[in-house]
Amino acid sequence: MNTKLAENLLCFQELQHFGNSHFLYLHTLQILQRRGQVIAGSARHRDSGSLSDCLSDIRLWDISTGRQSLRFGREDEVFSALSVSTDENLALTAGYTEGIVSERPMRLWNLTDASIVRDFEKTPYSDCSTFSTCDKYALSGHTDGLVHLWDVASGKILKTLTGHIENIIGVAFTPDGRYGLSACLREYVCIWDLSSGKLVERFGGSSSGAGEVSFSGNGSFVAFSGSVCFDEMDKVEEEACVSDDFEIPPEIIRYEAAKRENSVRIWDIDKRKEHVRLRTTNNMGGTQGGCHIEINYNGTLGISYSDGYTHLWDITRGVEIGRLDKYTSHAHFSRDGSQVLTGSSTYGFCLYALTSTLVL
Repeated sequence: MNTKLAENLLCFQELQHFGNSHFLYLHTLQILQRRGQVIAGSARHRDSGSLSDCLSDIRLWDISTGRQSLRFGREDEVFSALSVSTDENLALTAGYTEGIVSERPMRLWNLTDASIVRDFEKTPYSDCSTFSTCDKYALSGHTDGLVHLWDVASGKILKTLTGHIENIIGVAFTPDGRYGLSACLREYVCIWDLSSGKLVERFGGSSSGAGEVSFSGNGSFVAFSGSVCFDEMDKVEEEACVSDDFEIPPEIIRYEAAKRENSVRIWDIDKRKEHVRLRTTNNMGGTQGGCHIEINYNGTLGISYSDGYTHLWDITRGVEIGRLDKYTSHAHFSRDGSQVLTGSSTYGFCLYALTSTLVL
């Protein structure tokens, strides 16, 4: 007699729906549990619709009321990356000043009153940054393949880490702060000894590339998604009507050129090998942005978007354990993994509780 084991699946229970739909795309979305707020970094075109002609800002919403509580950023500043300190008091942004290619400040903000705490040393364009768990240090990845270790208090570079050969699209600290992790466009992962600044190991790699990357908070897993066709990236640059002295931000090029390839690759950092590949059904096609993937803090759950659904994954087994029939371009787990925040230009933001259900 055939038997089927009972399985616990997770369901999305909507708690709050808020925000607006004035986004071209979201580059950052995060739940600030201690503050009871949501922070989002977004970009949108001006009326001209040109790739090079966009505005961006960063906003805070109160979860209890669903109302926007703070908005910051200068009118001429375009953000490409946003990270929040562990204590949720500070935000570190990267980007550039509109029309001035050489001026690309990383800037530290106070999240209580949106004041500028300090500017960091000027560096080439940065697409990602993160704080250490103690909030004393930060890592940033840049288009020239360099990773910088920063002293947050002074805004000075402590070490420059060399070893990548492509644009850096993701950085992370291990929880103990001893090692840094970085990932580049062609899916190489580098592990750094931060005390010496030396490269410990480099592994992975792909002949194509990744549009999105996500590290688990415990430093055990890294996920790549949204395979990029490099020929398409070249076409985007060629077809954009911009002047010779204006450089299109890399994250916009990847957004326009990325192709969903029906899978997300999860690498086990400790074992230095691919852990599992998550397969999804893709009926979207086109040249819109590759699917977003995020892993929760302890590396047990993942959430991604493909084919019009939001998929919830058991990372250990590589199986889908939940699905939400609503478009999202970005998703974020709460630190304890009990809630998921999704965001899109269509639906705004939705906060969900993950509830268990038994299926026979």
